Amino acid sequence: MSGEITDFSGAPNCGGEYRRWEDLISSTARIPLPPDNYKPLVALVVPPSPFTVPRGWGYYLERPFEGISYIATVLANAGYRVKIVDARFKPAPLAYAAAGIRGADLVGVGTFEDGFPFIEGLCALAKDQDPLRPVILGGSLVTSVPELLLRNTRADIAVLGEGEITILELLDAFSRGTLAAEAASIPGLLLRGPGGALTFTASRKQLSNLDILPVPDLRMWGRKSHFLRQVLVSSGRGCHKNCSFCYRTTPKLGLKSVAGLRGELLLLKERHQAEFFQFTDLTFTFSKKGPWRCVKCSGSCA
Repeated sequence: MSGEITDFSGAPNCGGEYRRWEDLISSTARIPLPPDNYKPLVALVVPPSPFTVPRGWGYYLERPFEGISYIATVLANAGYRVKIVDARFKPAPLAYAAAGIRGADLVGVGTFEDGFPFIEGLCALAKDQDPLRPVILGGSLVTSVPELLLRNTRADIAVLGEGEITILELLDAFSRGTLAAEAASIPGLLLRGPGGALTFTASRKQLSNLDILPVPDLRMWGRKSHFLRQVLVSSGRGCHKNCSFCYRTTPKLGLKSVAGLRGELLLLKERHQAEFFQFTDLTFTFSKKGPWRCVKCSGSCA
């Protein structure tokens, strides 16, 4: 990409074998399905971080994260029962998370670069609780070094790259009792086989039309108040550059349309009385048009 902003509004996505899941995400973003007690209960765990932020930036580590929020919302919209287990700022995060995942049918763990000791410990506790329950890792760290993480934890599956379609495929197979037989045919995974051998499945195509995604439902984080003065958002995903020091876990640049981004900000403001949006794009300033389109969207929410 040369630096021009591309508006993907109405553009086709991956299509083909992905179309079923894209249509499900898009349709349930408009009209979510009610919770189905016959579907699995999914626990999504947010690890703690030892990272120290500058004075006044504490909200950055306590606000709802986008990745987990998108996965939780997509699953909940599709009728799955979902609970977010936020282990940040807990005196005993491992014990808190172990209690939070008890009774869940499937455990997903977000992976961040500074959270490995917690991830390693939680995977072990989760398998001790229920050796047959799938433990799935997702996020930037496992996407960057998937084999390293699976070799050094007791997790069963790594989701690589964007996870919205992948997690729906995994949960669909798990719900039907066919995950062991079908996992190898689901793109975007690293799997641990019965003997411990690791196997990559086909690569997962990156979404281009981000407007099919739902606005993350931050109410799922279980806060006593839905008031969030500061909200983390993004106007796009990925990066089209090729820096040698970067893993480029999302190697293409996809942008939300102006209309889609404006609608997201308006809904977040309505739900949470948000007063401040922090854009977390990797390439926020790669073009002069990028910040300006966000300013226009934010200004319309004032």
